[in-house]
Amino acid sequence: MKTVTKAKRTKTKQTKYTPGPWCVDAAIRGQLYVMSKSSCFIADMQLPEADPDEHAEVRANACLMAEAPNLLEACRAIQQWSWSLLHQYREADVWKIVDVAITKAEGR
Repeated sequence: MKTVTKAKRTKTKQTKYTPGPWCVDAAIRGQLYVMSKSSCFIADMQLPEADPDEHAEVRANACLMAEAPNLLEACRAIQQWSWSLLHQYREADVWKIVDVAITKAEGR
C-alpha cells in the first residue's frame, strides 16, 4: 500500500488566470468581449438593446473586469508595502480587506 505524506495531502493547487493586460473589445452583434493581449477570451457580456443606462453599466462592468490583473498587482504592491508598517498599523481593517481580496483573486 502506498503512503501519502502529509505535505502531499495538504498541498493545494493555486488557481492560474490568464495574464494581463486585458481589454474590452468592440461590441459585435450586441456583445462586449473582455480579451487578453493574446486574444484569449475572458468574458462576454450581452448589451441591452433598448436601455442606454444599462448599456453604460454593462460597458463599465466590462472595463472593471478588464482591469482585474492590474488591480490585483496594485493590491499585491500595497500589501508588500504594508508589511513594512508597525504591527499596530498593520492590523487596521483596510489591510485585512486588501489581504482578503488578494486571497480570493488567487482562488485560495
